[in-house]
Amino acid sequence: MYTLNNTKTCTSNFSFNGANNPDNHWDFAAAHCSGNATGHNFYTCATHDNSGNCNYNAGTVITAYTNNEDFESIGTSNLGYAWNDSTGFVWSVNGYITAQMGDEVTVDGQTNGAHYNNYVESGGTTTCVNYGVFVCHAIVISTGSTNLCPGGDSGGPVLQREGDGYHIMAVGMILGYNLTSNGDFCYAQQVYFIRNEANVRLVWGN
Repeated sequence: MYTLNNTKTCTSNFSFNGANNPDNHWDFAAAHCSGNATGHNFYTCATHDNSGNCNYNAGTVITAYTNNEDFESIGTSNLGYAWNDSTGFVWSVNGYITAQMGDEVTVDGQTNGAHYNNYVESGGTTTCVNYGVFVCHAIVISTGSTNLCPGGDSGGPVLQREGDGYHIMAVGMILGYNLTSNGDFCYAQQVYFIRNEANVRLVWGN
């Protein structure tokens, strides 16, 4: 979990290295988490100050990507795992996929925890969505429950679990949600697009 200067809660995504410089380590969150601005520090709750605020400085927002996209890069460490906010365990990242209609995925955010077996309504390379921000290279995810991907889950991982329960394929980043008469939809940015646009590569686990 990340907090923007202890004023706003978001969730972290997968770990990446620079494609041209593997010594540069990056995490990502949704750009709207920091108001589409750079220079903000993000904190986790690994440590707290005397007032109880999360104060472990995870890194600083370096670049905000906001041209029909909604993500930002944070200079940080390079652990190849995704935290399960429901169980406290980690999943090891084995690679990534481009989500297509019909895929089943898990969404995991700080506010709502992990939600499994959600259906991809639309994906691929041509899907665009509007949740107050217009984003392409997007994923539309539906579920039978309500309030999937609420505030605070933004930036969190979308993933596809493998059969052993310990390994996953990275899929995307939670951006927002929309409650409609046809159901509850979670919107996400495709990981392949983040990877290509920011010129980074996923860090794999074991």
